[in-house]
Amino acid sequence: MVLDTESEGFLWQTFLIFAACAFTPLMVWVGNPESPAFLTSALVIIVLTALGLAFRTILVRFGADPLGITYSMAIFLFFFLSAGALVTSAAGGRWAAFGIALLVSGIAYRLRAMGIFRVLVAWAAFFLLAVPLLSYIQRSDPGEASVEANAAMQIPSIEAGPDVVVVVLDGYASDEVLREFHHFDNSGFTDHLEGMGFTVATNIKSNFPVTTLSVVNTLNLDYVVEEQHLTRSDFEVLYEILGGNNTLARILTDSGYSQTYVESGWLGTRCRSLVDDCVAVPWPDETIYDMSLRSLLRGLPGFEVGQSFGRGARHSLEWLENDLDRYLANDVSDYVYVHVLAPHPPFFLTSSCEMIPTTELSGFISNVPGLSEDQMDIRSEGYLDQVRCVNRVLASVAEAAVANNAIVVMFGDHGSDIGGQLQLDSSEWTDAQIRERFGPFFAGYGPGCDFEDLGSLVNVSRRIVACLSSDEVADLPLRAFLPSKEWDLTEIDLAVSVDD
Repeated sequence: MVLDTESEGFLWQTFLIFAACAFTPLMVWVGNPESPAFLTSALVIIVLTALGLAFRTILVRFGADPLGITYSMAIFLFFFLSAGALVTSAAGGRWAAFGIALLVSGIAYRLRAMGIFRVLVAWAAFFLLAVPLLSYIQRSDPGEASVEANAAMQIPSIEAGPDVVVVVLDGYASDEVLREFHHFDNSGFTDHLEGMGFTVATNIKSNFPVTTLSVVNTLNLDYVVEEQHLTRSDFEVLYEILGGNNTLARILTDSGYSQTYVESGWLGTRCRSLVDDCVAVPWPDETIYDMSLRSLLRGLPGFEVGQSFGRGARHSLEWLENDLDRYLANDVSDYVYVHVLAPHPPFFLTSSCEMIPTTELSGFISNVPGLSEDQMDIRSEGYLDQVRCVNRVLASVAEAAVANNAIVVMFGDHGSDIGGQLQLDSSEWTDAQIRERFGPFFAGYGPGCDFEDLGSLVNVSRRIVACLSSDEVADLPLRAFLPSKEWDLTEIDLAVSVDD
């Protein structure tokens, strides 16, 4: 490629700045194209390109060479957006990395007249756009879905009746797990629920240790996945099920129920086509914080890892407190599904549900590698604060359900992870780590409903349907599966780990 001075006009310089701004947002989007990340990435690219051009114009007004300052601006923006790893690895941290960015930008300005340098810049600009494109093409084959045949179930006949409320509490562990692994007594809350007529399970188990697999089997009333290898195409099907197109929703909507779905802030809980009333999560989504991790903003207040999880959790809890009542009190048979991303980390919610993001409580796992015992105690207490927050809201949900004779189930999709199991391949999990992760919270209530002796989460929706249907819906036996890091599922004998 040979460029002459006349070809390097304003449009070319705009392209250079655009390419520098686009690389990191596009790479974030490629890593998560199922979410609304593309819109967020596009907005970030447009805003950063506009800012880059604005600064370029100002510096040119002060006498800077237009092409030279464009080179400097493009290199600085690329470095700023993509050199986040230097914040934690380079001597001097963020300021050293910032200084390197300025130094490289200054060198670029000095080299602006060199033909070979201009050619290298041109090739680099095309390379920055080609890499995300090639990465996207490379992952375009999702593989064959192997779960679709398991996703359909014969639908029992029911008539629209009492409202049905399903509240999933991400990572909410059972009383036994809280007592053993967090040294926390939750019996005051569970006793309160039982006093209101709720059934609180003491021995219910999750069928899977991860959210997607656990919840889709519950909502689909059957084991959608078994011992098999999961492809990306499988997860697209599973997200569709998780997003409201599942057997429980089909049974209820076909019987006259209106489905209201409250998004959580995580890509797996986006509303799908079967949803009648979608309550969208607040923007911005996690894409913004993924970008900040790659940039020199990494670790600054306001960019803690998991911001959208924390905001989404608070949004869902506020909706339950402030909006659920009007659905339960109307004349329509409502099916309400709410996925609350708490007490799952990050631990940004206080016991009063105020959101206070901090670096020490950020991230998506509880037991972060390299933390001291004192730091782990802080994270465990952060988890318990979110349990207290969730309990306060669930108490109001329980009161509303009882007052309106609604069917409500509130359960964790899996237990906590303070044992550090998420850092390991599942084949390395100890019995204690399995016991912690497979022990979820469950409470259920409904006129004429039986939530005793559920066995495992796969039977929760089956009991709801049995409560509404004249057809018999038998429980399924407890089966538990562990996924490897490559998403190969292996069935395990959970009783061996539970009976410690």
